[in-house]
Parts: sequence; C-alpha cells; structure tokens
Amino acid sequence: MVLHELFFEALRGPGSALPAGSVLAEAMGITYGGTKAWREHFLDVAKARGVGWVMSAHERTSNRLLTFWVDEHQLGVPANLRPVILLDLWEHAYLKDFGVNGREEYAEIVLQNLDWKVIESRCA
Repeated sequence: MVLHELFFEALRGPGSALPAGSVLAEAMGITYGGTKAWREHFLDVAKARGVGWVMSAHERTSNRLLTFWVDEHQLGVPANLRPVILLDLWEHAYLKDFGVNGREEYAEIVLQNLDWKVIESRCA
C-alpha cells in the first residue's frame, strides 16, 4: 500500500521541472552524472522482464540516488534508503490503457507526469 501511495502522490500531470540546484538533481549528478543519465537508467530498469516496481531511493548520508527493481511490495528496500521515485510495473498498472507491448510507453508517460516538487520534498 505504501508504494502505491508514494507512486500516486507524485502523479500530478503534466509534470513540473526538477529544479537544477535541488538535492535530488545533485544526487542524480553524483550517482549517474546528471538527470538525463538517471532517466535513461530508470527506463532501462523499467524494461526488465517481470512484474514489480522500479524504485529510486535516496541515501541522505552520501546524497546518492540508487535505482533498482523491487519484486514484491514488502521486500527489497535496502536499509538507510528512502523511496522517492516509484514506477508500478505490475500489469494492472498499464495493461488496460497501453496493452501487452505498452510497458515502455507507459513508463515514459509516467515520467512526464511527475510532480518534482513532491518528489524533491522526500529528499529533505
């Protein structure tokens, strides 16, 4: 339930821009070399086979943003990380609107409709 709440809370469509000097943008830079590289990595993880979640979680001490796959809602969240960006990739999330082959399109549309102010507040 918590992952769904975090996922839906950040969907405000169409998305606001991530402020360049924000904690989150800095974390993306430290970990991936920038927001564009983070986005590419996030979408690459979303292309993984199977059902579950893509999660980017913030580690405050090092100000890093780690992106990974979570198979089950209650399993797989490493210690000392706070979930900040989530993508539901269970079939119920995209199948009706995007079809069997629409997973990548769905992931792109979700990223275009994120409220970065909400997500940034999770890094505070």
